[in-house]
Amino acid sequence: MNKDEFLGYLEIYGANIACWPDDKRTLASPFFQSKDDDIRLRIQEEAEFEAVLNMSDVHEPIDMALEARLIDLVPHTATNNKLSVWGRLKALSAPKWASAGLISAALMSGVGVGYAQAAEQAELNAINDMLAYASVEELSELDSSAWSQLNGASDD
Repeated sequence: MNKDEFLGYLEIYGANIACWPDDKRTLASPFFQSKDDDIRLRIQEEAEFEAVLNMSDVHEPIDMALEARLIDLVPHTATNNKLSVWGRLKALSAPKWASAGLISAALMSGVGVGYAQAAEQAELNAINDMLAYASVEELSELDSSAWSQLNGASDD
């Protein structure tokens, strides 16, 4: 075992040689007795790290009476939070036409946004077609009616 292998195993098995597997322990014991300052420093750092990991703050279990009093302090709501969507709409006590109007408005807004995006995409497609099939001179000579005729002919 070389120094790099030992340092790798030191990170895995720790600074206590008794925790090492038997086959690795016999190969690593000369490193634990080494006078090399780097190895001794690494073993010391690993031992300190393990000491930090082994420190544990053991908390006493909470008294059941104290736990019950703490739970009683939490405000309880009398309402049932498991209402369905329609149940919540009914709980608003709004007229049915108002709820239907809100839902319709939301649907129409979605349709409007979708249509606007489709129109914008069609415009971008037309620009891409124009750039792909025409030279700079041809583009400068086209007016909007000529371009619409050209675009209509390319869709065939």
